[in-house]
Amino acid sequence: MTDLRRWAPWVFVAALGCAPDAAAPVDAALPAPLAAATARLAEAPAEVEGLLAGWHPDRPHHRCDRAALLARAALRTRAPSDAAAALEAAWVACERADRPQVRSDLAGSLAWLSVVGLRDLDRAERALARLAATVPGWPAGAAQLAYYRGLSAAAIGDWRGAQRASDRAAALAAQWVQPKVRWAAVALAAEVAGRLGDHERAVAHLRTLLGEAQGCHRVSVQNNLAWALLGAPDAQAAAVPARRAEADGLLTAALAAAGPCRPGLRANLHTTRARLRLDQGDAPGAAGALSAARSANPSPEPAVALWMDELAARGLAHAGQWAGAADAYAALAAEAEASLLPAAQWRATVGQAEALAALGDAGAADAAYAEADGLLIEQARAVPLGVGHHGFYGDRAGYVLRRADGLVAQGRVGAAADLVRRHRRLALAQVAVGAKVAALTGPARTAWAEAIQAYQGAQAEAQELLARAALLDRAGRAEARQRARGLEARAQAALDRAYTTLGVDPGQVALAPPPPQTLLLVLTAERVFALDAEGARATVPWDGDGAGLLAALDGPLAAAEWVVVLAGARLADVDVHAWPWRGAPLGLQRAVVYGHDLPPGPAGGDGALVVSDPRSDLPAARVEGAGVARRLGAHHLMGLSATRAAVLDGLGRVERLHYAGHGVVDPESPLAGALGLAGGDRLTIADLLAAPQVPTHVVLSGCETARAAGQGVVVGLGLGQAFLAAGAQSVVAAVRPVDDALAAQFFAAYYSDPQAAPEVALRTAWQATRATASESDWASFRLLVR
Repeated sequence: MTDLRRWAPWVFVAALGCAPDAAAPVDAALPAPLAAATARLAEAPAEVEGLLAGWHPDRPHHRCDRAALLARAALRTRAPSDAAAALEAAWVACERADRPQVRSDLAGSLAWLSVVGLRDLDRAERALARLAATVPGWPAGAAQLAYYRGLSAAAIGDWRGAQRASDRAAALAAQWVQPKVRWAAVALAAEVAGRLGDHERAVAHLRTLLGEAQGCHRVSVQNNLAWALLGAPDAQAAAVPARRAEADGLLTAALAAAGPCRPGLRANLHTTRARLRLDQGDAPGAAGALSAARSANPSPEPAVALWMDELAARGLAHAGQWAGAADAYAALAAEAEASLLPAAQWRATVGQAEALAALGDAGAADAAYAEADGLLIEQARAVPLGVGHHGFYGDRAGYVLRRADGLVAQGRVGAAADLVRRHRRLALAQVAVGAKVAALTGPARTAWAEAIQAYQGAQAEAQELLARAALLDRAGRAEARQRARGLEARAQAALDRAYTTLGVDPGQVALAPPPPQTLLLVLTAERVFALDAEGARATVPWDGDGAGLLAALDGPLAAAEWVVVLAGARLADVDVHAWPWRGAPLGLQRAVVYGHDLPPGPAGGDGALVVSDPRSDLPAARVEGAGVARRLGAHHLMGLSATRAAVLDGLGRVERLHYAGHGVVDPESPLAGALGLAGGDRLTIADLLAAPQVPTHVVLSGCETARAAGQGVVVGLGLGQAFLAAGAQSVVAAVRPVDDALAAQFFAAYYSDPQAAPEVALRTAWQATRATASESDWASFRLLVR
């Protein structure tokens, strides 16, 4: 029988509405059979059915209570399908009883079971509809409804939807004093934050949980918090020692209290400590912690066993035993491949390559690196769904930079630049996938959910088959692995269907070479690659001195007419066009654009649309919009006429869009960006990605409409970038707040020749603004291209 608690212990607690280590309180007024069964539910759920077998009450509310108690016992003791049948029977029994809270709990439990046990999202949606129907009679059920909606959204990779729902659930649970629901909601919020790469928020949520947890739940949270502190890729170097010290204290306290807890949890604590010891450079200490982990749990699941083996291989590398490390990583990669765990296979292959390089075997190291590069792209398709997401962005970013440095040292500058470009393209595509999933509605969301459900079901079936295979002989294991590969192929076919439905596939990373007379500048935190149509021209170490960098690239710049900037997440807002070159800003001498390595988009419509001052609080924007509309002969939505419906309708009809209004940015969630519209409405990134068609050329005259810096190492998706991802060819937008009057002046110059190409018009506006308002932030506006 499937042990549902292994999916997410906190979800199990919330769904049942009772603590796992204490009996539910018994009402003295209950009939004796019901009271006895209630008292035994937590400690001996298998006894509940026998205690209630001979009792068949006449009163509707007692029949409801009896059926509900049987259903709760079934959740603990029976297979998911049988437990679901018991929940359905209890719902029917409770329909005529005055038990809205019980019906709410039953519907929530069925929704949870449908998501995590049955992977039946249609059934989950029906259960959520039932739960919603109970809220008028049981308002506190709104907290459960929000939580289970978040859980359902997470099941299909809608992490933004899950984030919103879990935050709402936590707030409602606090309002209605539902501590277990609040616990579950905060735990889900921590999980979602980790999936989104927002490790600081995940750490904050886990600290909240730690303040409320008791017993083995507290031990589990301590382990998770220690893991998050060690794994955050965006931690400042100065903060690392303090994080390690905090993690060490958490693990020491957890191990002291973990005696009554399950063996797997105790093993996890020792494994996390092994990772900490390796981070501290203590290879013997790590080996001792791993030995303790294996003693605590001699038969771990395949993924856990592989992680232990990986830490052992890392220990060999830390000790400088490179031959042993290379062999250990090779065996680990083979086992991970056989276990259908591509993230573990990728990490092992990278470790093998690095060990071989340390041994001086350049040929074998290059072959392993090439395999790792392919695995990185393959794994990227699963990341937006949450598979192997934790730490993957940070691990990959560090790998890309190390690998690029190694290629440069070999003189393979072009290969290094391509690797950095592919990494950036993958990150952008993954963020776009997440945003598109969040925007899905109706039949499109259903089709996506069905495909993801098939993908996850086949994967889970394969993993369960492999877990059982560990008990078989060699021939039996070989047969099981062959069958598991068939299931994996079925899973990948379902994933292909899902991405076809979505229209975006993060595995598509073909790169176009620069066209003639174009110089690509690929910016990383430590170096800049310069490429032209002939290939890689140079790689220049960079310490933030833009003028020095351009001076080092004087020759390639002199031969170019276009400069395309491809910047990583941390450098997305750098104003390359404003850097001085030969006595003037580069953007006034060359066409400087900010590219995204996206393939060509579809053709737009005809004509132009101008949207200005939708909130009726920017008089200069209204004047700006009127002037632009006259120059372009455009349809003008001004003030209250700029409704959400009117703007969305116009997007699919025109070739050009000019928006003059408020750009709304959430610093904690770059994907929450929006354009303000009339009546307090907003045009969000999700709206743009869901639009069937957007204009070919877009101008966003609003604050921070090109801001794209993501959290941690993940590239962000600002409003301008969202238009590109939706199909626009070019977007003019600002990376910082802009003055209302300055924007009007800037775009009066921009449209002085309405037929000018965007790069020409932008240079004209830069020149005019610098000439008349030299102290202004003229460089805030930039041109984004696909």
